[in-house]
Amino acid sequence: MFKILCNRILNVKEEVQKLETKFYTIQGVINDAEKRQLKDEAVKFWLDKLKDVSNQMDDVLDEWNTALIKAYIEKQEEEEEEEEEEEEEEVETCTANKRKNV
Repeated sequence: MFKILCNRILNVKEEVQKLETKFYTIQGVINDAEKRQLKDEAVKFWLDKLKDVSNQMDDVLDEWNTALIKAYIEKQEEEEEEEEEEEEEEVETCTANKRKNV
């Protein structure tokens, strides 16, 4: 189960990297097309559509990065909680042992 989950995560990361590459390519095309739109009305229309797609891609990438950061923070918090629980158990065990010895 864990192996399948890891493979899925790796596949998603690969897809996100592909999406990022396409996004940066589109950004370059947009920059070039903005120079041409003054001369050609069809380029202006096409450029507007491409900008919309680019903005949507940017939103998806932002959401992905936000989800990664959130997952990392949650994992850190869980690990800290586990450590605190272990420390509490150690203190309780130590205290119980001292009571037995007294």
